[in-house]
Amino acid sequence: MPCGAYGIFYTPHGFTLCRAIQSVDQCKNCTSVRSGEVEEGEMSLSKRLLKVASFAASWFNMVFVGWVVTVLWGWFVTPTFDLPELNIPTAIGVYLILSIWAAPIRKPSKEEITEKVLKPSVPDMPEMALAWEFTVFYTTLLTLAFGWVVALFT
Repeated sequence: MPCGAYGIFYTPHGFTLCRAIQSVDQCKNCTSVRSGEVEEGEMSLSKRLLKVASFAASWFNMVFVGWVVTVLWGWFVTPTFDLPELNIPTAIGVYLILSIWAAPIRKPSKEEITEKVLKPSVPDMPEMALAWEFTVFYTTLLTLAFGWVVALFT
């Protein structure tokens, strides 16, 4: 598999940061990143960009979820219970309250503390956060689509 300049690719040996256009197998100017070994420079820049992207996606998702809640509220709650329409900030507040009820805070087990706190997988954290934000977006979009189909029959 060819890798581009300053690309990060996963190989069987770990993540590889390629500084020149060449194949991963013949990568002479590449730095392998295994089990927490992070090189300063390009790698830390890419991690920072991933963190900024996941932070921006998080805020975008919050506003998007708020908009979806206002749309679903307008389709189902307002006509059924004769309640007023919601604006996006109020919808975000409703969503936050419901998310607290849906996922109660619990005490983590000793195994969870050992795995997640004492031995964190730092190289994977920004990638996982961004992947989670995409999951939230697509799940919310799918919820809106199903709500639209149901609203057609009401």
